[in-house]
Amino acid sequence: MLNKNDLKEIIQEIINENCTLVTSRINGLGKSYLIRNEIEKKEKICIKFPISGDIDADIIAERLRDYGNELTSSKAALHIDIGAVNNTTQLNELLYCLLLFRSFRLGQVAVHIPIDVPIYIELDSSPYSINLQDKIVLFKFMNLKYIDHIDWNDFVIDGSLTIQLVVNYLQAIKDKTILTRNITEETLINFNRLTCINLLKETFLQKKNPKFVTWTQLSIFISVYYNLFSGFSRCGFFLIDAIPNPQLRLDILQTLLQSSNQFTSLCVENVRINQRSVNTNEVIIPFSEAIVRWDKTQPFTVVFSATDNPIFVYKNPIDVPSSLVEAFQLYHEIITGENNQQLNNFFPDYSKFTHKDFFLKLASLSKKYFIKSICMKCYRQYDYNQIQCTECETNELLVRPISSKTADIESFQEHVAKKLQLEYVLTPDNYIKMLLIYLRVESGLPVLIMGETGCGKTALIQFLCQKILDDEMEIFRIHAGVTSEQIINMIHKFSQRAHECLLQNKRLWVFFDEFNTTPSIGLIKEITCERTLLGEPLPDNMVLLGACNPQRRKKDNKIFHNHIGIKKDLYEIQRLKQNSGISLLYTVVPIPETMLEYVWDYGYLDDTIENKYIRTMLYTCEQLLENIECNLKGKKSSNEYFQKLPELITVSYQGSQNCTSESIIKVFQRADKYLDVKKDADILPVIVFDEIGLAELSTHNPLKVLHSKLEVEICQYGFVGLSNWRLDASKMNRTLYLSCPDPDIADLKLTAKIISDSIIPSEGQQIARIDPSIITALATSYYQLYQFLKLKEQQKYANYFGLRDFYSLIKGVVNDLIKTKNNDERYKYIRQQLTINFDGILDGSQFMWNRFCEQIQSEHLIEQYKSPTFKELLDLRLTSRQGRYLMLIAENESIIDYVERYIIVKHQPPPVRTLIGSCFSGDLISGTTYTEQYNYRVLMDIILYAETNVTLIMRRMGHLYDNLYDLFNQNFAISGKKNYCRIALGALYHPRCLVNDDFYCVVFVRKEDLAKCDPPFLNRFEKHIIDMKSLIHQRHWSITDNLLTELISLLPRNINKYFPLLQHLFVDYSNDYICNLVIDAFDKLNINGISITSTFIIVKSIFLIVDIKQSNQILFNK
Repeated sequence: MLNKNDLKEIIQEIINENCTLVTSRINGLGKSYLIRNEIEKKEKICIKFPISGDIDADIIAERLRDYGNELTSSKAALHIDIGAVNNTTQLNELLYCLLLFRSFRLGQVAVHIPIDVPIYIELDSSPYSINLQDKIVLFKFMNLKYIDHIDWNDFVIDGSLTIQLVVNYLQAIKDKTILTRNITEETLINFNRLTCINLLKETFLQKKNPKFVTWTQLSIFISVYYNLFSGFSRCGFFLIDAIPNPQLRLDILQTLLQSSNQFTSLCVENVRINQRSVNTNEVIIPFSEAIVRWDKTQPFTVVFSATDNPIFVYKNPIDVPSSLVEAFQLYHEIITGENNQQLNNFFPDYSKFTHKDFFLKLASLSKKYFIKSICMKCYRQYDYNQIQCTECETNELLVRPISSKTADIESFQEHVAKKLQLEYVLTPDNYIKMLLIYLRVESGLPVLIMGETGCGKTALIQFLCQKILDDEMEIFRIHAGVTSEQIINMIHKFSQRAHECLLQNKRLWVFFDEFNTTPSIGLIKEITCERTLLGEPLPDNMVLLGACNPQRRKKDNKIFHNHIGIKKDLYEIQRLKQNSGISLLYTVVPIPETMLEYVWDYGYLDDTIENKYIRTMLYTCEQLLENIECNLKGKKSSNEYFQKLPELITVSYQGSQNCTSESIIKVFQRADKYLDVKKDADILPVIVFDEIGLAELSTHNPLKVLHSKLEVEICQYGFVGLSNWRLDASKMNRTLYLSCPDPDIADLKLTAKIISDSIIPSEGQQIARIDPSIITALATSYYQLYQFLKLKEQQKYANYFGLRDFYSLIKGVVNDLIKTKNNDERYKYIRQQLTINFDGILDGSQFMWNRFCEQIQSEHLIEQYKSPTFKELLDLRLTSRQGRYLMLIAENESIIDYVERYIIVKHQPPPVRTLIGSCFSGDLISGTTYTEQYNYRVLMDIILYAETNVTLIMRRMGHLYDNLYDLFNQNFAISGKKNYCRIALGALYHPRCLVNDDFYCVVFVRKEDLAKCDPPFLNRFEKHIIDMKSLIHQRHWSITDNLLTELISLLPRNINKYFPLLQHLFVDYSNDYICNLVIDAFDKLNINGISITSTFIIVKSIFLIVDIKQSNQILFNK
């Protein structure tokens, strides 16, 4: 074995100086710059190669191969930029081959990198990448370059016009020459590098934590203030010759600089700490403190209109610096000769603005609503003399101002504002946000908005881009199923469209909605923050924006006061914690820390603004309803009203924990096919998504697909989702939520009475044995059990029993009381039915029996009637083959083996068939997930068995139970006196399957796996804990006890109390395992009628001749 030092020497000798690992304490400290600088010094050409998200070795190899001669050239240098990678094993294999052997091959794709090509590996400075350094062994032995802080000596100016303009303003503000000098690009002083750095540091570093200062923040600072200062230079109001008091110039610029931290992400260090704390389950900093919330900031800045007029941005007039107010009052007095102007004349109170007032302000950002023709459907602008829109399918007629007079233009803008108010309402809140977004866009910065779902992020961006400005927009709705390949293809498509927009002098806004839901977020980071795609630059006229939900943890003690559905604090949170260890309000992935520098908190809607939005949406819904009633003419309904509506076509889908985004997309594609024939038939496809809550628990996070599919603007079909619990907030806000509250005692009594009345024959006399008081007492007992399980100490059992158990109890009791003729036996059957329906890991039957006896005031019955044994229950079910299917819960596989053998021996015919989950590698993907082919094969077997009178035993088939919910439910559709159910075979195929009247199913579950079972699955079965003693002859138990005693006596006592033990001698050892061996001995030796002593001697002899060391198994040989 090599020690660490020897291994290091060997690896370093192989990879030599041509492989370097570059890391930093946080992102934005210049890793990429360091690599580019070193490559330039070596006179090489940099090939940047990003890797992140769900990597695929095939695709990576193909990407490398596509570089061809460029990569194998002696002038090449490879820069591998590694973000968060899901498959560390594949990454390790890839780097191992590339770094040590300079070659990589997978399938038919082979890649070779010459030894003289330097390889630089850049690691994202996230918590994930820190762990990655420990997992990738080669990283420990590579040449390491670590950056702890920004080095101002690396700051490059190189005659940058942008930097020189900013620095000229900073110097003029500092020495107050701004009072006497107009600064333009033509009058710039070319400052040297050291002066530029010192001037930038004086302003930029104010109120910043030096530990978290990054080049990214400096870049944002320069971009924003270049835009502000260049606008200031162009604005005629602020020229030396135009302004009465030059002090106003200095006051405005100093005020703008005081707001610099609003743009350079003062909150980044807090966001970073919060994001890392979410991943570690540590409560370090609250979310409200980690993000600088909109309602906690008081921005004051300025944007410039299309005619370079200033529009001041602030929330409240009192936030405007008093020096500015006084200066503008003086300015107005000199210009107009009027005194005593109020504050609102210069800095109006936006809270008193109307929708029209806001629109008139925003309209000045472009020349769209001046001397142009406008389509009032798509709001594109055209030349003044054009008549019709060429983009809309209906070729709408265009509208325009009557003339170029100011009054006519304002009248036209007011008309447009009134029309737009029916679609989107402008408020002080979204007005200020639009101006700040516009400022960032004009500064060439990506706009990344973080905010709660449903607060209007996407709608605001669309309104600003398409209704206010004359730009084009593409929305890329991201979800968990979006792959890197899809992102690359879409960006190529958007780039092509951006080139087309450039010919029309337009920009293309690309909006990544829900960008933190895909594992390929590292690629989106490169696109938005670096403006490159796989190292290639993007078009300059492409504006990059994004919206995301916060990575915020749910509160473990969250209780919903309306008591609707299975509670998330008891079920869903536990399940998500089992999968990821974390419980989040939104199902999102961590945001790369480089992107955090650009993230801007959107905040919340207050009640007043929310009410305005709701009124607007209600108006839109009313218009839509009128449109449906007037234009949709379904004719198949006998009702006159419904004849006006389309025929509904159901497109069903069975949700499960195996769902993927691709399978859900296929369902929507199927619904789209119905839309294709809509011209010939008046139909409306309705997607019915059953058990959608199970799909939310899928590790694939498939439901993010719904975010784009259910947007009101594009959704063309109906959608109904059925779930036992709420989904996460981002999905709930896209649908109308209807809930069935948990029943109270009155509901239970009424339901029980209805079930009872439906079973009792309508003809004949009243059956005296079925007293209404019995039904009422059973309903009360169940309600008391339900309330008991809600107690904190019983919460782990809260979802073990459900309403299906109660309904089955009532049916069973009523049916038994109808059949029996002896009135004295009715309590015997009630006690039996309680055990049938409320048994298992929690004995709810005893609790309910006690409460039942109290309700009927017959406490003496509690001890008179005992619960039937497990053997009696099992024999009853397998003999009668009535009632619900069985779920038998066992401590270990040995018990399951015995009960399976008992069923085969004691209850054939009808024949018994067993299905066991496969352990063969060919049936699995990555050792954890079963292949689609295997699932289809097993489901087809189940379909065939269901058509016959067999007893089907299922073991370790948890991955398929979701597909069989309709079968397990036993609420069969009846056609021609035959039973039918639907079994989900993939996304689209849900065949109608025949179920034999005598078909019966037994599902075995290990007790330790019970917590992983969904409540809807548990509630479909009659559940029992297996009691082997009730099935096994007493002599077998006696011999087992004696044998165990004998075996324990053979163990050495003077070595170690922990070794050896019996479990070291037997695979899957348990007392039940030994009992099984004893029973096997009886079967093999055909023992019958021999005394216990002689039998023990025979069995003991069998064990003594076994070579345990050699085979670790018990072999019986006569």
